[in-house]
Amino acid sequence: RMTDTTKYLGAKWIALRPNTDVALMLGIAHTLYTEKLYDKEFLDKYTVGFDKFLDYLLGKKDGQPKTAEWAAKITEIDADTIKSMARKMAKG
Repeated sequence: RMTDTTKYLGAKWIALRPNTDVALMLGIAHTLYTEKLYDKEFLDKYTVGFDKFLDYLLGKKDGQPKTAEWAAKITEIDADTIKSMARKMAKG
């Protein structure tokens, strides 16, 4: 939902199809992982079950990697935008 804050900050509003936020998050996570933009040490130290999540993310469980291209079809946000979001997030 676009707010006054979006306008005030001059932010780019990216409107995804309703109820597809998990697909967007998975597309972002896939980009972060495959481009090695994640903090492996943090995951090793502070999380449990990443290996199981990774199997799902990479499509080892269902044959469907959760790529940005996959997420684009669901969210109606193009894959390049999803990848760009992931890369910006990784930069902090």
